[in-house]
Amino acid sequence: MAYVGIQRQTDAALFGPTDYTIAAGGKVNFNTDLDYFKGTDSFITYDNNTFEFTFTKAGYYYVSWFVVLQSAFSTSGPTFTLVSKTGTEVALYPSSSSFKTGTMSGSAVVIAQAGTTMSLRNDTGAVAIFANNTENTNGTSIVSNISVTRYVQDVSGVEVGLTDGTSVANGAIVPFNTQVSTITSQEVTNTAGVFTLNQAGVYLFDWMVSIDGITATSREIRFELRQGGTTVVGSSVSPVVNQGFITGTAVVSATAGQTFSLYNNTVDNTTPTPLGVTILYSDLSIQAYMRIVTLI
Repeated sequence: MAYVGIQRQTDAALFGPTDYTIAAGGKVNFNTDLDYFKGTDSFITYDNNTFEFTFTKAGYYYVSWFVVLQSAFSTSGPTFTLVSKTGTEVALYPSSSSFKTGTMSGSAVVIAQAGTTMSLRNDTGAVAIFANNTENTNGTSIVSNISVTRYVQDVSGVEVGLTDGTSVANGAIVPFNTQVSTITSQEVTNTAGVFTLNQAGVYLFDWMVSIDGITATSREIRFELRQGGTTVVGSSVSPVVNQGFITGTAVVSATAGQTFSLYNNTVDNTTPTPLGVTILYSDLSIQAYMRIVTLI
């Protein structure tokens, strides 16, 4: 499962009996990945050696952090700065406190490109000492925490329709042939109803087929969303109608290059071996729709 963010913290107990200190200009070591975020966002990575986060997907990220201090060897209060670097460009998001002891926090909306790095830096101008009296019952001593959440406002997708269709036989693909939305997506391409997902991710499929009847007696009308022509990843079933619509949705986790299509899998009442049934499209300007939205 993919997440739309990452959360890490600093467990001072991992540093042993010595107080956890950060020199002037040093970075906070978020040494622990929270248990319930073991999956983490595949587009955000953390380097345990450089103490830096790296974004591999461009977008807007909301970052929230806190540190728990015992003291700081400075004449004024402590300052910690969220530092974002994209090539030679550096963005700074500082947060200061008038108190040298206790919790201080900060937040920022970071605009990242693929390859942007981010860290939390001690800009106090002196050594900062993290609290040594926060140990809880399970032996951990959490003295900092950071959450990075990716805004999913870079959602993209396609919307296509079927025009000039008459019918679709059992086992055949609905050959979507007309772009409906002006939104284009590099992640999804369509060739006569065969949708290729060019980037790994999680996608929402949403479809509708307008029906004018069927060519045999059947208990139900069935359409299936299949990956690679065989694996069923979603389906929609409707009672037999003379005229009407059948709709369906599916959320699919896909790898790059996989293909998906909507198939007619309606069969008749013949026993023990049912026969395939052809679906007649309604006489409308657009007889079927498919919408595919990139979620993650």
